[in-house]
Amino acid sequence: ELHHFQTRYDPMSSSEKEGSIELPLHVRRVPPPPEKCEAKAPKAEESPAELDVDGDSNTSGVGEAKLCLPSARWTLLSSLLASIFMFMGLLAFSFSELGLPGLPLEFGPQLLLRVAGWAFMFYLPIFVVSAPLVRNYAMWALRPEQALSDAWPDSAERGRLRRLLRCCGVPLALNVSWATIWTLLICVPVRDGDHFGMFPVFVLGNVLSLPTGILLVSRLGPAVLSKHYALMTAPSCVFFPIFGFAAVVAGYITLRRIAGVWIGILMPLVLSIYEFLGTILVAKIFILKFLTKRKVRESYAGTNQGVIVSMAICNLHALAEGARLTLLYVDGFENPSPSILIPIVSGVLWNVLLRIGFMDRCLHLVSCQRWKPNNCSKLLRESGYCMGYPRFGAIGALLLARLCIGTALPLESPRMLLLLGVLLAEVVEDLLSCALWHLNVNLSPSSSSLTASEVEKISRGRLARRLASVLPSTDVSLSVSPAPPSRPVCSSEFFPTIQWKVRVVDDFIYGPEDFGKLPFWAHLLPTALAQFHTILAMIVFSNGPLYILGLCNDLTGGSHEFGVLWWPVAASRCEG
Repeated sequence: ELHHFQTRYDPMSSSEKEGSIELPLHVRRVPPPPEKCEAKAPKAEESPAELDVDGDSNTSGVGEAKLCLPSARWTLLSSLLASIFMFMGLLAFSFSELGLPGLPLEFGPQLLLRVAGWAFMFYLPIFVVSAPLVRNYAMWALRPEQALSDAWPDSAERGRLRRLLRCCGVPLALNVSWATIWTLLICVPVRDGDHFGMFPVFVLGNVLSLPTGILLVSRLGPAVLSKHYALMTAPSCVFFPIFGFAAVVAGYITLRRIAGVWIGILMPLVLSIYEFLGTILVAKIFILKFLTKRKVRESYAGTNQGVIVSMAICNLHALAEGARLTLLYVDGFENPSPSILIPIVSGVLWNVLLRIGFMDRCLHLVSCQRWKPNNCSKLLRESGYCMGYPRFGAIGALLLARLCIGTALPLESPRMLLLLGVLLAEVVEDLLSCALWHLNVNLSPSSSSLTASEVEKISRGRLARRLASVLPSTDVSLSVSPAPPSRPVCSSEFFPTIQWKVRVVDDFIYGPEDFGKLPFWAHLLPTALAQFHTILAMIVFSNGPLYILGLCNDLTGGSHEFGVLWWPVAASRCEG
C-alpha cells in the first residue's frame, strides 16, 4: 500500500516514461538523473513496535505527559506557607514606615526593612522556594529530592567536595546576583533622593534577573537536556499568566471607569477568555516542544513533564481568581455602592455554567460541532475547586498584618463586607457545582480519541502533503534540467513517525480522562504567584502600600507618590 501510495506522487506520468508522448524540445521536461531510493526500514528509535501507535502513547523509555489535578490538601498547605511569607513581608513594610517598637525611624533601618519586606513577600517564596524546583525539573529532569550535582553526567565519578561545589555553586551565584539586583533597586536613590516604588522595582527586578539567570546557568550549570523546551517552559508557566493578569486588570479597570457599573457583567467573560487563550497557548507550546519530539522525551525519561503543563494551567486559574478579587476590591475602593454585587453574582452564575459544560456546549454548536472539550480545558475547569482559594491567603495575611500594627478593618466596614462576600460567593459556587455534579448534570459534548483507522487516514494525509512539498513539481517546466530533490524521499521513513505524532497528540488532548495527582512542590508556585500578584495589584490600584495597610486615609493625597512609582524615605507620608 505504501508503494502504491508513493507512486501517485511520481513527478512523471507512465506515458512520459515509456515515450508514448513526445513533447517539443523547448518545452520537453528532462527528468533529473535517477537517484537510488530504496525503501528504508524505519529507524531503530522510530520503529512501529516501539512507537506503539495503536496503544498508549507514553511508551517505555520516554518522558511521560500526564496531566495532574491539584489537591485540596496540598493547595491548603502551600497557601498557608505562602501566606506566612506574605504576612512577614507586609509586616516589614509596615515597620519601615512606623519604625520598630522602641527604636527611632532612621534612614538605614527603613531601607533594610523594605528589603526584608520584598524578600519575604516575593523573593523567598518564588525565587528561592518554588521556582528552582520547576527550573530543575524542566531543565535537567531533577526531582525535588535530587541535588543539582546529579545533573552532570560524571557526577558519580567525582569526589564529595566537587559534588558539593556543583550542588551549591550555581544556586549561590544565582541568589547573590539576584539579591544584589533587587537590593540596589530598592536602596539606590534615583530622583531627588526618592527611591523606586513597588511597581518599578518589580518590573526592573524581573527584567534584569531573567537574563542574568540565563547567563549564569549557561556558563556555570550543567548542560540543559533540551534548550528549546526548557526556554519555552518559563514563559508558558510564569510570564504568559502574569502578563495576561496585568492586561486583564488594567484593561478592565479602564473600561469600568469609562463605561460605568454595568461593565461588571462582562468581568467573568473577560477572565474566562484570559484562561481559555492561556490554556490553548500552554498546550500548543508543550505539544510542539516536548510531546511530539521523541528525542526530547527520551532525555526526560523517568519524569512526567505533564506536571509542568498542569502547573501552568493552575497558574492561569489562580491568577484569574486573584484578578477577580483585585478588580472587585478596587471597584469597591473607588465606587462604594451596592452595584458591586453585579460582577459577584454574574461571576457565580457564569462559573457554575462553565463547570457543568454549558459553555462547551455553546462553543460546540456555534462552531458547527468542530469544537470539543479537551483534557486541558477539563483540567482548567476541575482546578477551579482548589485554585480559587489561594488568593484569600493573601487577604488573610493583609488583615492579620493590619491587626498587628493597630489598623484592623472593622467587621462592619464596606471593605471587610466585600471581602467576606467574595469568599462566600466562592463557597456557594463550589457547592452548587458539586451538587450538580452529583446529580449527573453535564451539558458538555462528548469527545473521543481517534481510532486506529482514523490515525492512519490522518497520517497518510500528512505524509502526502509532506511528499508533495519535497518532490519536484508535476507541472511542465521550461527548464532543461530542473533541480533534483535535495535527497531521496521514502514514505516508509516518515510514516511510522507521523502515525506516532498523531496518536500521542490525540491521546494528550482527547484521550481518556486519567488525571494524576499534582505533587506538593508543584502547588507552591501557583499559590505564591497568585497571592503576591493579588497584593501587588491592590497596591498599584489603591494608591500605594500605605493605603492598603491602613497607614494613610483613603485617597488622602490623590497621587501615586507613596510606594507605587516613587517611595520617599522618612517623608511626611500621607500628605499630598
